[in-house]
Amino acid sequence: MANIDDAAPEIVLIVHWVGGAHSGLRLPKRRRAQRNSTSADIIQAVRQLVLIANDDVIVGLLNRNGLKTGNGSRWTRERVTSMRSSYHLPVFKPADDRIEPWLNLSNAAKLLRILPKTLRLAAEAGEIEAFPPLSDGPWIFARASLITTAAQSIAERARQNPRYPRDRIPISKVSSLQQNGQTGVLMRGCSLYANPPFSATRRQRSGTSACSGARF
Repeated sequence: MANIDDAAPEIVLIVHWVGGAHSGLRLPKRRRAQRNSTSADIIQAVRQLVLIANDDVIVGLLNRNGLKTGNGSRWTRERVTSMRSSYHLPVFKPADDRIEPWLNLSNAAKLLRILPKTLRLAAEAGEIEAFPPLSDGPWIFARASLITTAAQSIAERARQNPRYPRDRIPISKVSSLQQNGQTGVLMRGCSLYANPPFSATRRQRSGTSACSGARF
């Protein structure tokens, strides 16, 4: 026997067994047009992620953070695209002039010529404007925030640190070589690397490199 109440969210079944025993069973009622909506936090995260990432990248980021669809499924490209369409979220489109207004951590660090770790620590400390849409990355930086005095101060402070790995910073001026006493002074017409390599024994004896005028 079934007890159906239109106002109730479930159907109550009463099972009559031979011998006079009875047992009850409750089943959730499936409503018309019922759907499990995507979390508002995920919608907001995707709204921010489209600033720097296409749907394929967003899929990986959502799954890496352990986030599920409204039905509890893993994300796929089709599901992300469908979700964007349902909530009228834009799609990522690279800038025509290749000057992106929004950058991820890696590209932002390249622009400032510092290590990504240095920039991430600065962002976590609130020294530069940035935001992470998800708990497990990525950080998003506005290009405008990377040309501020605060951003330039962070970059300059990092490069002045004697323990900073300078070999990972692009060198554009001779003066940057002069800050490192182990590399010597690079004279005009000289190469950073002698060919064939200049032996340490010969360098110590002569005090000069194979390139005339460059002393160590």
